[in-house]
Amino acid sequence: MDTTQDQAVRLLGEADRAGREVERRAPKEYVPFIGWGLFNAIVIPGFDVFDPRVWGLVTIGIAVTGVVATLAYFAIRSARVEVKMRSPWWTWPVLGLWGALASFAAPVLEDDIGFAYTLAGWIAAVPLLAWALHLRKRA
Repeated sequence: MDTTQDQAVRLLGEADRAGREVERRAPKEYVPFIGWGLFNAIVIPGFDVFDPRVWGLVTIGIAVTGVVATLAYFAIRSARVEVKMRSPWWTWPVLGLWGALASFAAPVLEDDIGFAYTLAGWIAAVPLLAWALHLRKRA
């Protein structure tokens, strides 16, 4: 059975649409980097504004929610689509260590700099957001 040119064009169009739909539903590796970058840039500076004991509990709650959301994002979106990671395995540990160093520096500098947590949060956020942008451009 021969396929006419119109049928071939229609079948190729359907295949292209199906491929775009699969890509749309697949997890995007850059999404959690954006989320954690925003967490650092927005939540960590709260220690400069609010009572640290109260804000610490809020931060822990947001962080736990973020971990669950990150894991759920990949689990749900990876259920039917193979995930092709573009980041080397050491990306999260290196960026996590960078964020931890910035976070540990904030209380040390707090007496000298009134906005130490804001500075630390932004310093921790920049590499995460830059890496997300890099991944987004490669996607």
